[in-house]
Amino acid sequence: MPAFLVNRLWQAFEAKRGYTIATFAGRRLHPEENETFFAGEFFREVLPETRHMLRHLRTVGFLRAPQVDAFELYVYLKEIQGNPTVKELYRRLAGTTSAAAPKEEAHGPEAGFADLDAELRGLRYPNWLFALAMGTGKTILIATMIFYDFILAAHHPEDRRFAKNALIFAPDTTILESLREIRDFDYGKVVPREYALFLATNLKYHYLTDLDTEVSVLPGSLYNVIVSNVQKIILRKAAMAQRLEAREGEWQVNRRLRKLERLDNLAVFVDEAHHAFGRVVARDLKRVRETINRLHRISPLAGCVNLTGTPYVEGRMLPEVVFFYSLRQAIREGYLKQVRFVDYTNTKTEDFIRDVVVRFWREYGEERREGLLPKIAFYCTTIAELEEEFLPVLERVLAEEGIPRTKILVNHSRVTEENIRRFRLLDTAASQEQFILLVGKGTEGWNCRSLFATAMYRRPRSRVFLLQSSLRCLRAIGPMPQTATIFLSRENRLVLEEEIRKNLGTTMFALQRWRNRPPSPQERPAATERPLPAAPPLQVVRHYRRDPGRVVLALEAACRKYLRYFSGVATEGELADEDTAGFIVKREETLCRRQYRYTLYTLVEEVSRYTHLPCLEVEALLRQSDVGLDGCLQWVNRENGLVGVIVRTLLETLFSYETKSAAGRHPAELSPIPGAGN
Repeated sequence: MPAFLVNRLWQAFEAKRGYTIATFAGRRLHPEENETFFAGEFFREVLPETRHMLRHLRTVGFLRAPQVDAFELYVYLKEIQGNPTVKELYRRLAGTTSAAAPKEEAHGPEAGFADLDAELRGLRYPNWLFALAMGTGKTILIATMIFYDFILAAHHPEDRRFAKNALIFAPDTTILESLREIRDFDYGKVVPREYALFLATNLKYHYLTDLDTEVSVLPGSLYNVIVSNVQKIILRKAAMAQRLEAREGEWQVNRRLRKLERLDNLAVFVDEAHHAFGRVVARDLKRVRETINRLHRISPLAGCVNLTGTPYVEGRMLPEVVFFYSLRQAIREGYLKQVRFVDYTNTKTEDFIRDVVVRFWREYGEERREGLLPKIAFYCTTIAELEEEFLPVLERVLAEEGIPRTKILVNHSRVTEENIRRFRLLDTAASQEQFILLVGKGTEGWNCRSLFATAMYRRPRSRVFLLQSSLRCLRAIGPMPQTATIFLSRENRLVLEEEIRKNLGTTMFALQRWRNRPPSPQERPAATERPLPAAPPLQVVRHYRRDPGRVVLALEAACRKYLRYFSGVATEGELADEDTAGFIVKREETLCRRQYRYTLYTLVEEVSRYTHLPCLEVEALLRQSDVGLDGCLQWVNRENGLVGVIVRTLLETLFSYETKSAAGRHPAELSPIPGAGN
């Protein structure tokens, strides 16, 4: 049934979007596709702010094609379908065609709905699962979804579909560290600059890295992004709750959860979501899902978005899947390396290490890709095995092959801070290590693109660990195609074969046959060609008003309207007791905010930066506005967020856009191509 739902949903989505993937296979997000999308029904039906963001995403082209597909499907579910639960969505889609799902044919539609509801465990909030293969950018996709929700919530504060706070669950600290990318990357790559200004002004990040880290969110505050692994915010069973007084760490966990319950319109994002589902669909929920259900009972969630690369449980696709970008597609499109398996039977440790080192050095050596040395990760089961057995043999083999000892890096729970620092720098040109020895490290969240091989001789304690660690070497790097190699004992190969079937819905044989798609002729023009560019079928013309007259900023009204959506912190003594859900402000004067103090020059410079207008022109426009330049300074120093209002108002006043038809091909003067003889 999940495959039926995914296919039906995707058909409805493509019909609304105006084109199918097959139409533009091999040349995604080119001008012709974008213009088809901008002219389509989907683009016309979404909110104006969403249109502005979607046009920016496709024009900038920062996101990869599967990320764009997943994000636009997210928008489709939110705005076109109305933020439905999976069961509501299934009922709606089942009525769009006379073709019945397999269970419906045997038992009738209501039996099919009852079975689906049992599989979905009766969830009453949107709980969608986006399945994207590793290496396709799930972290940036999460960030884009959060930014979209916050921007729409700011413009439509009464619309409960859009989240005003976000909680990101990560299964362990490795992924928690990788999620810092959400905070650090340039917002302007996925949202227009005026929205980036709003995000930079209002977003508040909370990374809960250990049990001593407190949740510093204020009850009722907005635009918080809380990132935590599941151990920091989790429900404990009643038997454990009785021991809370003796275990302060557990008490802090529960206190964090109570603070999150006070946040309005929260959305939950579960990274590597297969940790939130049981190994068997019918089995009791894990505590992650119980915790999310509790949050929804206390204050209704805007939704829960799960992301994973393994959407199968025991070989069956999870019923919550709404988007599926498979490992095969990722390899085909060059987001992952091709893979080759090498297995060994009845091999001693020294023979295994020697053969793996010789093969790796012969295949990859010191040939850099994107300036990075290729690396191989050896996974050991215990620290004692690594230090007493594996490391001495590896050192001896490297010496025999003339490879320096400095090429080795060890990482496990007892290594020094220097080793950890060097491990984090592996994907940099300065790193010289190529043989990485690991115990309990280097699984989910380890994004090392220069890793070209993994080796697992001894069987690990966890079958899931074998799957997670062996495929770490597939991330793409440099010009494709590239091939990664996985070295395994025969015992590990049998276990991995079963895990790939259960979790990825494919086989090792099929995985090894998939190949990177060679560059198409459009992507690989001949060196001597001077191609004639085709004009897009539609042309967007921007009109600029040189003399707009008196600009009406209406900052006082904007301040009243958006006051409670701007960032702020309360002074000491204003928070209610931890066990109450209130937020106390004794006097209005005691509510203070972190405010930047603008001067004439800094205000004009910032508005100029986001509007791309000359500073002198910005100054003249602000002086001639309804509040004058002094009034602008007074209001923005009271609420920094009003700078975004000024930027948007000036852009809307000065610029308008017109779409015109443009047919035919027009010659253009191109720079001479080196070596072409002209």
